[in-house]
Amino acid sequence: MADLKTRLWETEEWNTLSREDKIDYLFNRGQLDQFNFSLEEGKEFNRRHAGDSSYGCVLCGNKLGTNTISLDDGNIRVLIALSRLTKRALTTFKVKLTSKNIDYLPSFHYSEIIDEIHVMLGETKKPKNERTNPTSYSMLKHWKLIEKEVKGRKSCIDNNNKVSGYWNLSSKGVKFLQDKIALPEELTIYKDEVIKRSSKLKFLSECTVVPYGERQKFRTTNYN
Repeated sequence: MADLKTRLWETEEWNTLSREDKIDYLFNRGQLDQFNFSLEEGKEFNRRHAGDSSYGCVLCGNKLGTNTISLDDGNIRVLIALSRLTKRALTTFKVKLTSKNIDYLPSFHYSEIIDEIHVMLGETKKPKNERTNPTSYSMLKHWKLIEKEVKGRKSCIDNNNKVSGYWNLSSKGVKFLQDKIALPEELTIYKDEVIKRSSKLKFLSECTVVPYGERQKFRTTNYN
């Protein structure tokens, strides 16, 4: 380590750096192989620099690609379709949605959600290859608007033993549909993890992909 210090900054300055700064410093100078760091420190380095083309994966050297997703896109219809299915199920079972059961809403298979979108858009008579089929609907989980079903979870109307492909509306999703909360318009995703949130927030009423009348209907729905 003594030789490394003399080739870098003066000893006093080197010792004032955090381990994160030391890893960054050595990476930028191609000398990272001279510093012992843990797997978790390597992963944290990747998260910090994901999306920056001047950095590569500290573990394998590959590019740190990211994906930016928008709240105001076609996938917001998945949330509305899931809400329609949820309210229909609650009505069938004569269950009133309250603050006590809002975290225990029933789940539905993604095929049911897609079918509901076709109904919403009047596409049921169209050929299957001409219907609207959101392919990245699961991205809504990053805003915590929907939740993937987990084994053993009990809903307020039944005990669904099926898990694969099933999703439920979250309490946050209900509040967003009511226009009670605003969420970051964009999220930056790295390895299925949110690493950045835009400062600009949006309410459902500001999402232009869905027609105003449809948004207003959910905004004024009484869940209490």
